[in-house]
Amino acid sequence: MNLLHHTRHSEDVGSRRPSRWRRYSKRTLRTVLIVAIVLLAIRAVLPFALKKYVNHTLDQIPDYDAQVGDIDVSLWRGAYQIHDVDLQKVEGKVPVPLFSAETVDLSVQWKELFHGALVGEMVFVRPKVNFVAAPRQAQEQTSVDSVWVHQVKQLFPVNINRLEVREGEIHYRDFHTSPKIDIVLSDVNGEALHLTNRPKNADTLFAKVYATGRPWGQGTFDLMMKLNPFANPLDFKLESSMKNVALTKMNDFLKAYGNFDVEAGTFEAYMELAAKDGAFKGYVKPFFKDLKVLSWKHDEGLAHKLWEAAVAGAAKILENRKSDEVATRVPLSGRLDDPQPDTWATIGGLIRNAFIRGFVPGLDKGIGSKG
Repeated sequence: MNLLHHTRHSEDVGSRRPSRWRRYSKRTLRTVLIVAIVLLAIRAVLPFALKKYVNHTLDQIPDYDAQVGDIDVSLWRGAYQIHDVDLQKVEGKVPVPLFSAETVDLSVQWKELFHGALVGEMVFVRPKVNFVAAPRQAQEQTSVDSVWVHQVKQLFPVNINRLEVREGEIHYRDFHTSPKIDIVLSDVNGEALHLTNRPKNADTLFAKVYATGRPWGQGTFDLMMKLNPFANPLDFKLESSMKNVALTKMNDFLKAYGNFDVEAGTFEAYMELAAKDGAFKGYVKPFFKDLKVLSWKHDEGLAHKLWEAAVAGAAKILENRKSDEVATRVPLSGRLDDPQPDTWATIGGLIRNAFIRGFVPGLDKGIGSKG
């Protein structure tokens, strides 16, 4: 009797178990489907909401109008991409935007989560910056100020710890000279690290910036910078060089601003700067090698020919006799809130270079080495 009762009880339990599992399975399936539908709805609506937010955020930059193309969202990366960014000045009829980019990618920097920091990174793909000089303030755009930087930071909900630039361009233009000027640094590639997250046991200047480029589409440009982004005012050390630029590439600039041109020669320059507690010091050292200025042309007036002859004569006086280089060292010093080159020291450097010795190309190590 007991055996029969136990057998029936087991059969009843066994018959109820599939029913319960079916109910649990249906409930779980419904929950998964609801979550999936909600996520798909969010994924579908999010690009439109983000585009509206990005346009509104960038439109807060004074005197500029912002336009963006499509927005793509990558939920699994914690990222979104802004395509076809364009930041155009409203007044002054400036013919080029201050900033444009094919893509701006903003994402969570996942590896920093292992160090206990929730930070982000921003990658600019084919960005272009146009600085424009003009006789009237309304027609120029010569700087990227703190308001611009602040609004860009608002595009992502966490602090940006890493920046990367891929295939960028930086232009200095003047549309009001004859000829018009377009000084370009192309193929700009660079990276900035540890902008908001200081590594353990790091030096005081723990953030790093590296960049390379091609001035006038040829030659080389290199920059290396160490800084403390938490210091106020900013502390940093910077070294930069530009090499192997054909002077004929600079003729529009030389004609427009110097009223002469060159037939041959190469240009290179070196810069080093260091800043601490708001004060900075350093130098810029330009070199003109194998410079040939005078170009007698039938259509040039006598005054222009005399001016070119004077420039060529000054270059000859200043050149290093051994290497046919024209060079000087331009000291830079002051405070970050009021930087002013030392004009008299620059003139003294020219005289010293002309009559005492020529400078040897390369960075003078030691700027800021004591602090």
